Amino acid sequence: MNRYQLAKEIAEDLKTKFGDKVSSIVLFGSVAKGEDKEESDIDLLIVSKEHLSRALDDSIGKILRNGFVPEILNLTDVEFTQMKNIGSPFYFSIKNEGIKLC
Repeated sequence: MNRYQLAKEIAEDLKTKFGDKVSSIVLFGSVAKGEDKEESDIDLLIVSKEHLSRALDDSIGKILRNGFVPEILNLTDVEFTQMKNIGSPFYFSIKNEGIKLC
């Protein structure tokens, strides 16, 4: 299974677990750009109504697959909007290069 397919499965699992708390899950970084290598990780941005950090910590062990450890960044809807409003390069990178998985 390639990293993109694995990222989609992880995103679907997280969306199922957290339901309406999750606004979107976006793949970014080398996998999203199609530039991943053997040592590349899977970078995911979870935009949610509230921080999911504790619940995410509990889930990490359950979503490890094929030796790939996902790097997960969790921002709230408000934080993501603030990044847009201040012209954050990260926001525009996500918008231009990220792949919305759910």
